[in-house]
Amino acid sequence: GVPTIVLPIAMDQFDSAHVVAELGVGVGFSKQFQKISAEELGRSIVQLLGDEKIAARAKEIQAEVVMERGDASAVLMVESFWKDFVCSGRYEKLAKAHSDVGGAKGAESGIFRVNRRE
Repeated sequence: GVPTIVLPIAMDQFDSAHVVAELGVGVGFSKQFQKISAEELGRSIVQLLGDEKIAARAKEIQAEVVMERGDASAVLMVESFWKDFVCSGRYEKLAKAHSDVGGAKGAESGIFRVNRRE
């Protein structure tokens, strides 16, 4: 629920900067951190400190995220994966099949072996 500034350096950080700007919850720079001047950063800080619309939008997005209960969903997904793929042996079979196709020795070397405790 707090306005943010995204100063991308590499990879998906540019996507995060774009999403922040699109959602209206802060400033997302489209250029790399090293190319952002102190003046540009300073203007962005001043903008965020004085823009009640951005602050309100950040609170709105926070409320939406809290309502989604992403933490509980993530736990359920991990538990489901563990039960349905790891404990059942399906994950190990898939890993072996992938290593056989690619010629890698991952499954045979034990990289994909897991302890299938319940």
